[in-house]
Amino acid sequence: MKDEEVRRVLEAVEQGHLDRRTFVQRAAALGVGASTFGALAGTAVASSGAVLASPIPGPPYKRGKRGGVGSVAWPDKTVTYDPPLAYDLGGYYGLANFFRGLMAFDGKSNPQLDLASSMDISGDGKRYRFKLKKGVTFHNGREVTASDFKYTFERSSSKQIGSWVQGFLTSVQGHAAFAAGKTKQIPGIKVIDKYTLELRLTKPDVTIPGVLATPPFFVLPQEEVKKQGKNFTFNPVGTGPFKMEKWDKGGSRYTAVRNPDYVYGKTLPYFDELDWQWNVPETLEYLRVKSGKLDATGGNLGSAPSIVAQLRASKNPDYKEWPSFSIQWFELNTTQAPFDDVRVRRAVNYAVNKPRLQSLFIQPTGHFFPPNLLGYNPALKTYGYDPEKAKSLLKQAGATGVELTIPILDGGTGRIEQLLQQDLQQVGFKVKLVKDQASVYDLGSKLATKYPLWYKGWGMGLPDPSELVSSLIGTGAPSNYSGWGNKAIDKLGGQATAITNRGKRGSTYAAIEKILLAEAPFIFLGVSTWVTMHSKRLQNFVWEPVLYEHWDRSWAS
Repeated sequence: MKDEEVRRVLEAVEQGHLDRRTFVQRAAALGVGASTFGALAGTAVASSGAVLASPIPGPPYKRGKRGGVGSVAWPDKTVTYDPPLAYDLGGYYGLANFFRGLMAFDGKSNPQLDLASSMDISGDGKRYRFKLKKGVTFHNGREVTASDFKYTFERSSSKQIGSWVQGFLTSVQGHAAFAAGKTKQIPGIKVIDKYTLELRLTKPDVTIPGVLATPPFFVLPQEEVKKQGKNFTFNPVGTGPFKMEKWDKGGSRYTAVRNPDYVYGKTLPYFDELDWQWNVPETLEYLRVKSGKLDATGGNLGSAPSIVAQLRASKNPDYKEWPSFSIQWFELNTTQAPFDDVRVRRAVNYAVNKPRLQSLFIQPTGHFFPPNLLGYNPALKTYGYDPEKAKSLLKQAGATGVELTIPILDGGTGRIEQLLQQDLQQVGFKVKLVKDQASVYDLGSKLATKYPLWYKGWGMGLPDPSELVSSLIGTGAPSNYSGWGNKAIDKLGGQATAITNRGKRGSTYAAIEKILLAEAPFIFLGVSTWVTMHSKRLQNFVWEPVLYEHWDRSWAS
């Protein structure tokens, strides 16, 4: 009976009736995990059932032309190239220039094999075994081994690093004790031999392939990280398509050159060099592209509405608007009045006139989950614009005339804070805006000691709702600064990663968002529309919602 069901699943994939992620989950339920993943990812499948690597994973790349310099600019004042510590746009979305991992996302945000030559999943879904490609080297010339991946995974999960991905491998045996600083290693990460790595889990976890495709799990050389310490961010040593050539701190730019020993070096990258700039406002990015001084914008031109209006009117073919997994919200300090009262939290959600957000290129869904994400339920009731209901709730809570100070944090234009100020004043709050030179991630948990609420954005690194639980809304999650937590969400989130049936898993996450909206620890806004412009000479400008721009596969005409 199982063989017949497997045959039907394979036929559904071949005919395009079954998406890749559903295929993985269906396969796991049938106990044939790895072989089905290989089929869906376009990889070869060995007779043993292990998955064999595809030629080059990722978005389209063929028929490129080698040579020249590619240039891009980003708005961040500083950038970071230590993968688990990179939060800025110009840093995080440039990590793939220098680093690679066991897995990589394709153009549709599905995980594929990369530095792993094969992957095998046990029948019970509790063991992932990876065979590494032999001969892959770091930029310093040393060959990559399974021990390097163990070191990298443990470093990204460590209490000392405190990364946003610290909880991504919670299903691995011994992770909890390690993340709490009680043990020196994660015993469930096993080095079988030089080229074989195993992850042994406490329960099935269908998120593992996607987790390992995110940059904080891209392999690092332990000796370089230890030798350079904090300077590693300026001298990234990985296995990626480019090598750092020159870091110009004063000029806010670096030059990277093609890595001749890159694992896909016979084909990629096409550019000889990258000119990567930061501390360049979006409006200036646009002007530099327009004048031919840059090949592409990195920051979101949606933050400059007047420019986008001109580009729309001109029907410029090099201007693009992209759907994203970039969530936008205001986070509330739920540990103190007035937002320790759920009625006040709901009131401020009713107070916001969300359709106005479209002028800031925010799709005002009123959800926390982005559309197209597993668990997004378009029928879920959200907070509509109802200032009278907001006033009624505030009166019930005895919270009329409350004074609020809202920060405009580093990198913010203040436009969205000004809209919120207007809406909250309309329902009776007294609102003052102040500028703060620190960013939301500079302050982190200290935000709750300074402000009652703050604007926050998050570009999802893992296109799976498990990231939202482990990083943002779970009790004590590393980037949950609100002080809020919910035991039901924690329990459902822990259960969801082990569910192999896509429909049931989606329903579980939909239940999580329903609880979240009811408890309202945030003012729910929506998701950004990402807007870019590139030069006419730039070919195959590739953008996708997980890793954004892929500079290893663009070229100049």
